[in-house]
Amino acid sequence: MKANNSYNPLVSVIINSHNGGNFLNQSIKSVLEQTYKNFEIIFYDNFSSDDSVLKIKKINSKKIKYYYSKKFLKLYHARDLAVKKAKGELIAFLDVDDWWERKKLEAQIKVFRKSIVILSYTNYKIHDEQNKTIKTAFKNLPDGLITDRLLKKNFIGMCTLMFRRKSYFELKKGFDHKFEIIGDYDLCLRLSINQLAKSINQCLSHYRWHPNNLSNTKRKLNFLELIRWVKKNKKFKKFSNFKHLENFSNFQLGLSLILDNKKIKTIKILKKLNFYYRIKLFLLIMMPIKLIKVLKNTKF
Repeated sequence: MKANNSYNPLVSVIINSHNGGNFLNQSIKSVLEQTYKNFEIIFYDNFSSDDSVLKIKKINSKKIKYYYSKKFLKLYHARDLAVKKAKGELIAFLDVDDWWERKKLEAQIKVFRKSIVILSYTNYKIHDEQNKTIKTAFKNLPDGLITDRLLKKNFIGMCTLMFRRKSYFELKKGFDHKFEIIGDYDLCLRLSINQLAKSINQCLSHYRWHPNNLSNTKRKLNFLELIRWVKKNKKFKKFSNFKHLENFSNFQLGLSLILDNKKIKTIKILKKLNFYYRIKLFLLIMMPIKLIKVLKNTKF
């Protein structure tokens, strides 16, 4: 199929925010300064009590469509409502504390000139505010039919994701409102089945990693949700890495329980693991917690 060089679709940029006033100027500016100009910004304010609305009004751009929720919603409920406000052929996401390079949209639009491509994502920089470091997220991003590889590792950063709006509404449901952590991963997995994806290895987005992203509470919830996802999504069993995700999630939940000093509960997880992860978790149960924390920081 020949590329359509006149392809100029409207892109709806979804920005969800809750009390993100300290960051919104940088994130919105990075969108308004894109070299690709045919876009709208759907700014979905999730019951903020800070000065977000005043800052939005001060920016005073006709490209911004501001929506305010009269009650606080779980993230993926708010994301879903924001998508339903969008008019664009393509949907892109940028959380209020992240930002883009100027040519991010321009680079991704080219990918969608071929109608067989359903979703796209780029590489990105991780700004770790706790350790004051900046690193590239991935060496090389896969593309094509990605579902099996995505089951082994989530390589799609939400601040880089773009997909066709019609593909979202062709799903039985979009974002799953029940999730608090893995809703984006769940959506990408469902969008990817039998669909072509295209990656861009260039770092075109910036992800801000806060200290509270590192809390063990969120870590444990992440893997509890993954375990629930595995039980609920048996249609993915045909992929070779489905079992890997099941074992990996149970192992990581066990590690979180150990760090919470709940080793007895961890023992119950052992029987759910394959031989490799069973031995690995058993060794961790026998170790002092201080040593486990050191090993965890060295990517044990």
